[in-house]
Amino acid sequence: MNLTTPQKKNKAHLAKGELTLEHITKLAFFWQSHHPLSFDGDIGPKTRKSLDDWTVADDSEVSESPSVVGVFVVESIGEDKFKVSIKDIND
Repeated sequence: MNLTTPQKKNKAHLAKGELTLEHITKLAFFWQSHHPLSFDGDIGPKTRKSLDDWTVADDSEVSESPSVVGVFVVESIGEDKFKVSIKDIND
């Protein structure tokens, strides 16, 4: 199998432990939020098929959804801190 440059880089990140299961799970959540899939972070058969069927041209207009970003913020800093951040933004 001939690896593309991004594949080579990601393979190296995996080998060095720089790319983790947490990163892969977050990517799964992001992917699922932009496709008609269960939003569970599991890269099961339907998610893998969606990834296998996808080409770069398919998602040329994908943008970051505020709701998806919010999910990652809550997971990263905790719900209590997220609520404070929203309050601060509104003030």
